[in-house]
Amino acid sequence: MFLRRHFPVYIVDQPPRGRAGKSTVAATVQPASFDQLLFDQLRIGKWPDYFENVQFTVSRRRSTSSSAQ
Repeated sequence: MFLRRHFPVYIVDQPPRGRAGKSTVAATVQPASFDQLLFDQLRIGKWPDYFENVQFTVSRRRSTSSSAQ
């Protein structure tokens, strides 16, 4: 539909994964500098910590700034 109307279309899937949730290749995905930039710009926190009272699930990575208080 978008291509027919000549709108720009961008694919944001990661290259080794495509639309799959998991890749068949075992690898550790490291955050790219672009991921860190968006983390900071979207006001989620200062990489790699989250701001206090952020409305995201933070169970995997706890903020070191809040635990130091």
